[in-house]
Parts: sequence; structure tokens; C-alpha cells
Amino acid sequence: MSTGDLDVAKVMGELRAGIRKARGVVAHPKDGGISEDAAHRRVASGDENSLRDDIAAEIASLHQGYDIVRAPFYSNRRRIGRAIIFAKNIARELLIQILARQVNYNGANTRVVTYLRREIESLRSQLEEVREQSTIYQDSLRADIRAALSTDADERKRECCQMNLDLEYFKFEQKHRGSEADVSERQRPYISCFEGLSEVLDIGCGRGEFLQLLRQAGISHQGVDANPEMVEHCHRKGLDVTRADGTEFLAELSDQSLGGIFCAQMIEHLEPSLVITLVHLCHRKLRLGGVLIVETPNPGCLTTFAEAFYKDFMHVRTYHPAGVKLLFESAGFEGAEIKFGSPVDPSIRIATLKGSTGLEFEKLNHGIERLNDLIYGYQDYAVIGRKGTNRSP
Repeated sequence: MSTGDLDVAKVMGELRAGIRKARGVVAHPKDGGISEDAAHRRVASGDENSLRDDIAAEIASLHQGYDIVRAPFYSNRRRIGRAIIFAKNIARELLIQILARQVNYNGANTRVVTYLRREIESLRSQLEEVREQSTIYQDSLRADIRAALSTDADERKRECCQMNLDLEYFKFEQKHRGSEADVSERQRPYISCFEGLSEVLDIGCGRGEFLQLLRQAGISHQGVDANPEMVEHCHRKGLDVTRADGTEFLAELSDQSLGGIFCAQMIEHLEPSLVITLVHLCHRKLRLGGVLIVETPNPGCLTTFAEAFYKDFMHVRTYHPAGVKLLFESAGFEGAEIKFGSPVDPSIRIATLKGSTGLEFEKLNHGIERLNDLIYGYQDYAVIGRKGTNRSP
């Protein structure tokens, strides 16, 4: 067919009809586009995965079809199809400058859309990471808050229990240890060990019986006890007593600042490691010639366990006299000696056989005496040591 036989008006009419027919289409089906109605339905449905696929397809279509100058023409008309395509090519040549500007515009839009999609994908990835981290932090924060609340609750319970123990322990002392007058008489012999000394510290001073004896003897003194009721009781007597843990209080004092240390009925409340620390610490804090006295229940007397030791829930364990004496010596104390006290009432001892003679009776009576010493011996003992000049701990 020659160009002279071409009906231009008919061709333009077909072009207009094709344009109207294509208005409901985003891109030519061969370019991979989807209809506007389909796109709106995807958005309204909230199907994010399908929508992402559609956007990817749209962007691919932009890349393929932004250059409308080089886009091929199609026609389904058998007879005049070639003429239609030829006419389209002529129209394109006539509009080349306008189409070139449109191509540039389309290309810019395509690049911007592609860039924005990449940025959105990057932001989406970062947002997912932030969400994951936020979930982790929230879970961790919730766990920390629960732990803190639990710890606070446990701490409050411990404080309440400790307060109750403090109050009950003061009552226990009043009822089971004996009157203050009885305790003073039991402790009075120790005063002679501190004669000529000053700055004597009573660790675990309790109701202040020994501090009163020191005051009466004119020996400067101070006390420390962890029980608030004991401390308040001492303050009512006008005694210088600090509420604190004995070992911690001692550690804060300057080395070689004390003339003597008295510690009665206290180490049985401590674990072995703390007892070892305490004795070595006492040696450091004493001046040369200073005296340390440690009094505690005697495990060599079984009445100690049957009558007194296990009444006190605060007791941890007993310590053998020989072991404590060895501890004194290892810490550097010289002339450490053991003094026994608080004997069981002699009237309850097992009576020996009287009026009988012979070796067998002597052995039997000897066995009875040994049994008496084991069961009804001395309920307390004290180890006394002096800080000498011969060696350091």
C-alpha cells in the first residue's frame, strides 16, 4: 500500500478510539501494568505482600515504558494494520520534540520513584529492626522491674524480719541469759586484764554489763552492737555505744588505736571465716601490750547444748577452746590462755561411790568424774591474749 492511498482521517479516528479504549489501563498489558481498579482493590484490602508485588510490577513497567519515543506500535487490524502503524510512526516523528520532553519527564519520575522505593524499603527494614530491639528492651525492662519489685519486697520482708528478730532477741536476753547483775558478776573477773589500759572496745556489748564494769573501774571504753534495742538500752544508761556491725566498725578504726577489746558471747553467731577475720583484725587495731578477750560457749560441756546453745536461733556454731587458742597464736597474740567459767550447778553432778575400796571402784569413780566433766562441766570459756612485740601476725 502506498502513502497516497492512506485515508488519514480514518486512521486518526481509529487512533482516538484506541486512546479512549486504553484510558482504563495504567500501562499496556505487554508492559506488565495492572488496571487502576485492580490497584485500588489491593490497597483497600490491606494485603501488604500483594501490594508490594504490585508496586514492584508498576516500577518495572515504568522502567520498560518511560521512553515512549522508542515504544513499538501494535495493531490488530489485518488489512490496514500496517498503514496504522506507519501513520503512528509519522505522527511520532512530527511530535518528536514534545515526546522527547515527555521521555525526559518520564525518566525523571521513574528514577525518583525507584529511589523512593529503595528508601522506603530501607526504612521498613530499619523499622522492623527497631521493633525487634524495642520488643527485646521492653521484655528486659519488664524483667528488671519485676526483679526490682521482687527484690524490694524481699528486702522489706528481711528488714521486717530483722526488726522482729532484734526486738525478740532483746527479750530473749532478758529471759534466758540471766539478769544484768548475774552477767556482771560472771564478767567481773575480766576487768583485771584491762587494768592500766585505755580505749577498750566491747564488740557485741549487748545490754552493756561489761561497759558498766569498765566505767566503774575508771577505764575509758566504748561499745558497738547491731541490735537497736540493745543500743537504746545502753544509751539510757549513759553508755557510749554505736549501732553497727562489730567487724565493720572495727575495720574503720585506725590501726593500733585500742588498748583492749572484749568480745563476749558473740563469735558463736559468726561463720568460721568471719571469726578468723575478726581475730586478725583485733590484733591490727590493738596497741602493743593490748589485750583481747573472747568468751563463747564451751562445746566440751554437753549441758551447753542441752540447756542454752540451741535456745538461741541466732547461734551458728560453737568453737573448740583449743581451736580458738590456736587462732589467737596464728594472729600474733602472745601468752594466749584459756579460762573456763559458768560451771554447771554441782548438785546435779553424778555422785561417785562412797565407802568402797579397791581398784575397780577407783576406776568406776574416775569414769564418773570424766562423765561429769563432759556433761556437767564449764558452760563457757574465754581465750585471753596480749599483743606482744616479738612478731607480727
